[in-house]
Amino acid sequence: MNALAVISGPGCSETAEPIAGVSKHFNMVIISYSAEALNLANRAMYPLFFRTIPHILQNGLVTYFVLILILLCYCHYKAISNVLEVLLVHNK
Repeated sequence: MNALAVISGPGCSETAEPIAGVSKHFNMVIISYSAEALNLANRAMYPLFFRTIPHILQNGLVTYFVLILILLCYCHYKAISNVLEVLLVHNK
């Protein structure tokens, strides 16, 4: 039986991508708590990468931020703003 390592983190997508890219060569599972990049869902490139939150454009919607918006409205916040960066990658 091969040994399996599990790494919790990294938090940001920019750090997660290179680590997840080499994880398959070392049989390491990567579980990120906040990496949101859409391309990290590519199972061919990142077969051992998992996350605890949805990627930013899941099902064509900004699901994660909609849920936060609902929560903040429920708590009666008067002003809500959000800053996010979306990188669209086109495959040919």
